[in-house]
Amino acid sequence: MPESRVPKQIVEFQRQLVEFQKQAFDSTFNALSALQDQQRELMSRLLEGAPAVPGEMKQLLDEWTRAVETGREQFRDTVDRSFETVESYLERLAGEGEGAAGGGGSRSTGKSKGKE
Repeated sequence: MPESRVPKQIVEFQRQLVEFQKQAFDSTFNALSALQDQQRELMSRLLEGAPAVPGEMKQLLDEWTRAVETGREQFRDTVDRSFETVESYLERLAGEGEGAAGGGGSRSTGKSKGKE
């Protein structure tokens, strides 16, 4: 029965892809978060200057803002945990490959941990 070892180069390439995806997600998430925060600030200013808006409407918008922020952070946490799961899987693959290939991969594991 043939062994199913993943070559070290493939694992390293996958790590680089995951790191790129993580950076792309972080950049996009931060940009969208900043946009949402600016929108919230603008809405607050508009409501403060509008005496005709009932108090219940202001309270409703405050609750909605908190719900959006909570959902945004939960989404962020979920995606971060998913990246951690993929990274730990790649660490296991790298460990299996290093044991079989003779341990030339200490550079790649140090690089992954140094970025966190």
